[in-house]
Amino acid sequence: MSDMRTTVNIRPGALELCKKKAAETGQSLGEVISEAILQAYSGRSVEAKRRRYDLPAAGEGGVQPGVDLDDTSALQDLMDELHDSR
Repeated sequence: MSDMRTTVNIRPGALELCKKKAAETGQSLGEVISEAILQAYSGRSVEAKRRRYDLPAAGEGGVQPGVDLDDTSALQDLMDELHDSR
């Protein structure tokens, strides 16, 4: 989907808030206004949908011995065993 160009009249206070948010986040003014509209009318934030999460690694990280990430059936069995042992 491509962006659309249009002309709208925006109250000065609203425009200043959007410009401030754009400067703080490094987004364009159009992105900030689009997100505000989507959030207001869809009930959830576009930013929240694309937020990146960094998950901590336990210990040294990596895969435990005997775990083959390419064998999904064995992974499911291992996860079931871990779940059942709790």
